Amino acid sequence: MTTISKTEKIISHPLEDAFDIESGTTSIVAYETNDEPVANFESYDAKDKEIEAQFQEIYEQSLLVFQKQIDDCELVEPKYTARKAEIAAMYLNTALSAAKEKANLKQAKEKLVIASTAIKKGKNVTNNNLVITSRNDLLKMLNDESMPDSIDSSADKE
Repeated sequence: MTTISKTEKIISHPLEDAFDIESGTTSIVAYETNDEPVANFESYDAKDKEIEAQFQEIYEQSLLVFQKQIDDCELVEPKYTARKAEIAAMYLNTALSAAKEKANLKQAKEKLVIASTAIKKGKNVTNNNLVITSRNDLLKMLNDESMPDSIDSSADKE
């Protein structure tokens, strides 16, 4: 589960010089997520891990921006609060979409693993029928629509 922590940081802001404020005294609120490790499944290759990491990053960033938008709702004029909440909902929807895609990726990989193990465990039936005959005998058999009991008996007749 991803948790969001709210911290206060002191930074040096460019407007401090313009307003003749002491440098490095501007306080801002920063949001951080815990670094959740990317899932490491046996069936994942390098590309799958990269995609998983991208989905995780989208998910975390969407949650961070959602939290910032919700906190900003208290600071803006009331007529803009509804729009801010709507934007926050869009970010939350993006996080939900990323979580669904991660789940779909994992589910598709599991299906592939199950299918490949079933194929490996299945019976391998190979029918190798060797027919040694001439073209004329084969055409004669096809025209007669009756196959002899053994191919060797027709070869002995010649």
